[in-house]
Amino acid sequence: MNRRDLLSASVLGGTSSAILSAAPLAAAPSDSAKAKALGLQFRSLADITHATLAWHKEFGLNRKMKAGLTPEREAELLKKLG
Repeated sequence: MNRRDLLSASVLGGTSSAILSAAPLAAAPSDSAKAKALGLQFRSLADITHATLAWHKEFGLNRKMKAGLTPEREAELLKKLG
């Protein structure tokens, strides 16, 4: 799906321009020296993934989410992607 398709599918809504134009900024490098000096420790992707899955399991994998697409809407958009 391209940007126009996402807009017409109402995935991005009225804030689409801000979301799409801000995306490159999220990848911009930042200086973490101050955070590291204060004790920031980086976790491995595997550790973060395991911790996130454990958190979801604790609260129930089938619970209704309060944010994001509904399962039905997600399936509809995935079907459009082919």
